[in-house]
Amino acid sequence: MQRCPSCNSTALVQNSARGDTICASCGEVVEENTLVTEVAFAAGAGGKKSLAGTAHQFLNLGRPGFLGQISPHSEASVQKGLTRLNQLCEHMHLNIHVREAGRRMYQLAWQMNFIAGRPKTLVAAACLYTICRRNKSPHLMIDFSDALRVPVVKIGRTYLRLMRRLTGGDPRSPGSLVDPGAAELPIIDPSLFVERFARRLDMGHQQRQVQNTAVKLIQFMHRDWICLGRRPNGLCGAALLIASFYHGLKHDAATISKVVRIGEDTLRKRLQELQHTQLATMSRKDFERIDPRAIQDAPAETLSLPPCMRQSKDREERRAILDADMAAARRE
Repeated sequence: MQRCPSCNSTALVQNSARGDTICASCGEVVEENTLVTEVAFAAGAGGKKSLAGTAHQFLNLGRPGFLGQISPHSEASVQKGLTRLNQLCEHMHLNIHVREAGRRMYQLAWQMNFIAGRPKTLVAAACLYTICRRNKSPHLMIDFSDALRVPVVKIGRTYLRLMRRLTGGDPRSPGSLVDPGAAELPIIDPSLFVERFARRLDMGHQQRQVQNTAVKLIQFMHRDWICLGRRPNGLCGAALLIASFYHGLKHDAATISKVVRIGEDTLRKRLQELQHTQLATMSRKDFERIDPRAIQDAPAETLSLPPCMRQSKDREERRAILDADMAAARRE
């Protein structure tokens, strides 16, 4: 199976008309200028013969390796989008590797006709967020929202549509997607953001200890299914709140909620979910003695139910109790 030489991904988009193969994960051009030696003819309407194949042009952005010319209007439009992408990278202090991969992703989106009818800044933000998420960079979508001063839901909508296009069928035809819901989104590890948020809190010489404890707590959350379907900043906030009190630092929920950009109610929900796990009944000595590498290998009988299953089970139990009380009242 062919793989991308840059990211080792197998999600490759082949276009026989252009004669190229592009990685849908990082935007790397795996193959280009793919030509065949034989000449083929196709029968058209009325039995008319015509030469098979489509004449195509190559993108010319002033970079070596691209031949041919495109219309000045299209080239100016792409250059304008790439300029906005570079400005966004400079504003967010993204490294050169993310910038170059973002440029390739933006060019891939343009070749797939994804940019048409969409603001260039949103497409640039979606491309950069895709690269950051695949490279496990500690950047949230709300960071791009703050940089562009646009609602985060607009960037999220553009990002999801871009992922669907990258994992769809013919990129030239928006209506020919194989499965519109088949966008494979990489799972974010909340521990990547612990150091970033911990630096914004006044922890002094205990910052490293608090970070290690918070990462260990997140490993317990992974084991007990709490991380699934949860925002990473809320999980980091709950872990940092517990870790700060664990080491004698009095950071209240309001302070941490402002740092991690999450509501206090959401922070309390994460703490309530932790109360139903084995971690809540563990002593300080047992917590310090356990090996973080052995957390994921815990026996199945020690695992807690996922929060959604536990809530569903609680509702069924309450409904059964209510039905029993109503039946007893009718008999009386």
